[in-house]
Amino acid sequence: MTSMLLDSYLDFFYAEEILQRLPEVVHKMCEGCLQDSLSQTDHTCINMTKREQLSLYFEDILGVINEEDILFKWRASASTVDYVSPEYLAMYELKLNCQAWRETMKTTSWKYRMIKTILQLINLERCF
Repeated sequence: MTSMLLDSYLDFFYAEEILQRLPEVVHKMCEGCLQDSLSQTDHTCINMTKREQLSLYFEDILGVINEEDILFKWRASASTVDYVSPEYLAMYELKLNCQAWRETMKTTSWKYRMIKTILQLINLERCF
C-alpha cells in the first residue's frame, strides 16, 4: 500500500513535468515555428490537440524533462506523509536515485499511464 502511494506521487510529478515541457517541445518540432511562417496552416503546434501532441512527441519530451526536479518535488511531498516511516522512505528513495532503474521503469504500460494521467490533469485545468 505504501509503495503504491509513493509510486502515485512519482507518477503525478512526472506527469506534471511532461505537461509543462509539452509546449516547449511542440514549438521546437513545429515546422511553422521553425520557419517563422505566418500561415497558421503550417503550424502543427496549433493544428493538433494536446493528446495528439503527447502521442507524437512523448519520447522527445522524456528527453528534456528534468528528473532531478521531479525527484526534489517527490521528496518534499512524500516526506509529509505521516504513516510512511523515514526508513521506508529512504529505502524507496535509493531506488529512485538509480538512473538505470528510472530508465527501465519507463515501460509501455508506464507511458500509457503517464498519458492517461496527463490527460486527466489537462481536464482538471479546465475546471480551475
